[in-house]
Amino acid sequence: MKKILIVFFTSLTFIGCFNEDKKEVIRPVEIFQVTKNKRDIILTYPGITIPSKETNLAFKIPGPILKINVEIGSFVKKGEIIASMDKRDYLLNLKAFENKSIATKNFYEASLAIAKNSESQFQRVEKLYKNKALPKKIYEEALAKKKATSSSSLAALANYQASKQAVENCKNHILDADLIAPFTGYITKKFIGEGGVAAPGVPVFSIASIDKSKIRINMSEKDLSDLDRLKSSTFIYKSTSYPISLETASKIKSFGNISYPLTFKIKDESISLPSDVDGTVKLYLEKKDSFGTIIPIESVFEKNNTTNVWLYKDGIVILKEIKLIQPLNNNLILVSGLNQKDKIVTKGVHQLSNNEKVKVLKTFSKTNVGKVL
Repeated sequence: MKKILIVFFTSLTFIGCFNEDKKEVIRPVEIFQVTKNKRDIILTYPGITIPSKETNLAFKIPGPILKINVEIGSFVKKGEIIASMDKRDYLLNLKAFENKSIATKNFYEASLAIAKNSESQFQRVEKLYKNKALPKKIYEEALAKKKATSSSSLAALANYQASKQAVENCKNHILDADLIAPFTGYITKKFIGEGGVAAPGVPVFSIASIDKSKIRINMSEKDLSDLDRLKSSTFIYKSTSYPISLETASKIKSFGNISYPLTFKIKDESISLPSDVDGTVKLYLEKKDSFGTIIPIESVFEKNNTTNVWLYKDGIVILKEIKLIQPLNNNLILVSGLNQKDKIVTKGVHQLSNNEKVKVLKTFSKTNVGKVL
């Protein structure tokens, strides 16, 4: 009898466990109703101030640097001599070509006098020849002499002009032996010191202007395509916002070949910020019609290398792929792929599976301290 009772109660326990395992689990979830974007798009980028003018300075001619008058950080005015090259060889060249110029000038003047004399003699011979007072042979000799002296005079003139040009070139080289500040500013870099040999076009210094600073950012290709909707922009530096306007947007990638540089200028021309300071650039874009929907960031998850949410409909959840557009304030994000009034799951998104049944939790009252009501 005892054995029969044991078997009976054991069977009841087994049946109870079996029924308990078969009981369907319905997960509770919180949902959020998708809303249409009703605000302008704000793009935020790190920005840095840059001088309005910045350039490398180099000598136009080769030679040893004799004197440097500045260091990094030095303030220089436009036209000030920054560095000087040894002019000795260029001065010697100038003297040599000046002497040559004098010699070629004298030779040209002598050749010109001979040519003029030959021209006069030819005119007399030509007149007599036309009157048949002289034989043709004398006429042809006078003509040949005229042509020869004229050619010699032209050659002498060419040599004289070349020597004059050489003198001017030497004078220019002597001027180029001084490196001049092209504008007022500060020396930012120094590449060669005194005694170094400068090569034409090789930088010796870098200089940056002290006038109105500009702001530069590096923008992604995706955001660059939306610039036609730019309404306004600001640069935030030390908690102060400065209205700025777009000046240039490069179509050529830079910064590791992954972004495009954009340059802005401060609208208020009386404001000048220091160079090389960091801030934040905010771009306010006019929204497109039906441009995205707004959802909580906690509702988004990655699955199979795609970005998704759980769409809630008639008590079940359906996997829905979306695309992120932009983060917003208050843990909200702007996305595409959803419709206005769609309902999505915001809690427990990582424990759900496609077409799973769920039940909606009631939202607690904001005045319900401790969430016990």
